[in-house]
Amino acid sequence: MGIFKTYFDTQQVTLLIFSGVFALLSIYFFEYKKQVRIALVFLLLVAITIRIFAALLDPFFNLWDEQYHALVAKSMMQNPFKPMLYTNPILPYDSANWTCNHIWLHKQPLFLWQIALSFKAFGISPFTFRLPGIIMMAVLTYFVYDSANCLFNKRVAFYSALLVSFSNYQLLLLAGSITTDQNDIAFMFYITASFWAYFRYLKQNKRKWAIFTGIFSGMAVLNKWLPGLMIFEIWFAYAIFSKQFSRKSIFDFLLAVFVAFVIFVPWQIYILNAFPAESHFEYALNHAHFTDVIEGHGGSFWYHFQAIEDLYGVVFRALIPLSLIVSYFTIKNKNLYISILLLIISVYLFYSIARTKMPAFTFILSPIIFILVANTLVSSFGKLENVLKYNRRITKAMLTGCVVVLLLLTLNIEKIQAYHTSWKPFFKWWRNERLNPCKLVENISYQKLGKNTVVFNTKINENIVIMLLSECTAYSFIPSQEQINEIKNSKYNIIILDDGHLPVYISEATYLRKFNVNY
Repeated sequence: MGIFKTYFDTQQVTLLIFSGVFALLSIYFFEYKKQVRIALVFLLLVAITIRIFAALLDPFFNLWDEQYHALVAKSMMQNPFKPMLYTNPILPYDSANWTCNHIWLHKQPLFLWQIALSFKAFGISPFTFRLPGIIMMAVLTYFVYDSANCLFNKRVAFYSALLVSFSNYQLLLLAGSITTDQNDIAFMFYITASFWAYFRYLKQNKRKWAIFTGIFSGMAVLNKWLPGLMIFEIWFAYAIFSKQFSRKSIFDFLLAVFVAFVIFVPWQIYILNAFPAESHFEYALNHAHFTDVIEGHGGSFWYHFQAIEDLYGVVFRALIPLSLIVSYFTIKNKNLYISILLLIISVYLFYSIARTKMPAFTFILSPIIFILVANTLVSSFGKLENVLKYNRRITKAMLTGCVVVLLLLTLNIEKIQAYHTSWKPFFKWWRNERLNPCKLVENISYQKLGKNTVVFNTKINENIVIMLLSECTAYSFIPSQEQINEIKNSKYNIIILDDGHLPVYISEATYLRKFNVNY
């Protein structure tokens, strides 16, 4: 690949260029013009444009999770309190199998409600599916900025938000190319929001921030279960270390916990009563993630430490441990920092002991990690200026250069291009495979087939996309003669995708409609 050659399309290149220009302008106005508000405007533009770029990387719904989340969200457009995968399960199904069941409780509902609203407002498409993630991640930039400002200072806050904006793994989650896409995006957003509200509470000592802490924590649980309550670990530890046991502080803590439970408990009561079999199974499965390897997602005790390079970039393997040390000596509120450090250790320890491993489990801490790394950069160059007596402009230029390099390493544009363009032969083939179901749906739509149509013999997971983009019911297997008779008697139109390997009882049946598939 030539140095100036790109496999991104013109729209994507334009968004990348604008993101880079906005980033440089934000640094310029912050560092050299001292116009913080203008710098923050450009920072917001960075956060929006780079995430729109990510959302437009794939013009299809990605395998696996994105397709399933989108299909369930589609069902929730009409019935938000009845999440369904197969809205019309014509044939018997296994209620314990989240890839082919009817009532779908494999994830908590908040992020699905958000996607359903986006679908309702703007139609069903990969971009509208990712739109709530774009909005949340843009707002998250502010949460990171203000949290870092509460912990350190405005300079650290600015560079923290800039680093978060260019996070490669966050962009890939938004693009839907890695598990579990918008679910982890929403989970990280609400956890970060709970951190922000609590830091605001410590700074202003106003009860409303305790209530907001509880609200955001409860919403985090309503996305991906009980780790959403982790802010209360920080709160409890800080109360012990700082010996804050006044009536007000205890009441505010209990109030925040109560508010969080008010947010997420009603849904649990509802599904236990409305869908007892499915809900009990999913709660047991959540517990089994700790004791068993679920769906092949295993690894050694060191899995999450080894995953740091994939989550943040190779340079962060050294930067993160260094930042944990440096931040202790530079933060004013030592008790709060120790509480945060204990949370980081407990999260890594918990997920390291758990048998099921997935990279994004610990990525919920990434906003805090980026804040600590930004603080290390800023404080290190401040020390360099004081010790070596450098001109302030020189150290400022050095810091800017270091940040730009770190942003490029964090973004890892080559990795994005490899996974999301036709640059690499394997991924070119993979992308074409993902587009094939869309072409098939166009054919089905052209035939004007709707809810009374059943499609059989799709490729694995192709049935999910067909149901998402049409009103058909689709299955990835070849039906038996008995199943055909049953469906025929129910007055459904039957379509069999003919891959050249159909059994005789289907290939010779003139009453069955067969579509040739050439991919």
